[in-house]
Amino acid sequence: MGLRDRIDSKLGRGRIATSLRLGRHPRHAKVRYPLGSTSSVTRLTLLNRLAEIPRALDWVEARCRRRAIPDDVVLALSLSLDELLHNLMTHGLHGQEHARIKLQLSFDGHQVMLSIEDDAPAFDPWAVPLPPLRNAQGEWRIGALGLRFVRAMVDDISCRRIRGRNFTRVRKSWREARPPDSATDGGVRLGP
Repeated sequence: MGLRDRIDSKLGRGRIATSLRLGRHPRHAKVRYPLGSTSSVTRLTLLNRLAEIPRALDWVEARCRRRAIPDDVVLALSLSLDELLHNLMTHGLHGQEHARIKLQLSFDGHQVMLSIEDDAPAFDPWAVPLPPLRNAQGEWRIGALGLRFVRAMVDDISCRRIRGRNFTRVRKSWREARPPDSATDGGVRLGP
């Protein structure tokens, strides 16, 4: 199930879902900045509600666009965040409607780090080996595909438990775009 399908199934055809389908930011999804945030670090606090995921994705995209982060990096972070938040809200914090999830986005040179802080029960999905994609009968297994997906999309991911809270950190880096060589046009050699 894709991001748009998940939004449609959870939010229906309401104002947020319609805005997201049209590529517009929902007007009532306001981002709050804490005091003391700097230009290289930004934070956002979410409620434990699936309806908060689009707000988090908009937040990541807007912050990355302001810093001219490459599209493939923004996409990788957004898809990873969507999967991690969905798992956290439906499994780790299931039924804890008043729980808060804190996100932090930091930029350092050619890398961006996304941190997720929550008070779900201790669980480190990265310490557990992933099961095979197919069972003994050759059928596709259900489960753990999202974790595989996240691992494939980012450069590094870690999870730590500190004072009763989980801290998940995702890192994605990129190389600086180099201008084409003067003897080539976009990588195609023009002469001998």
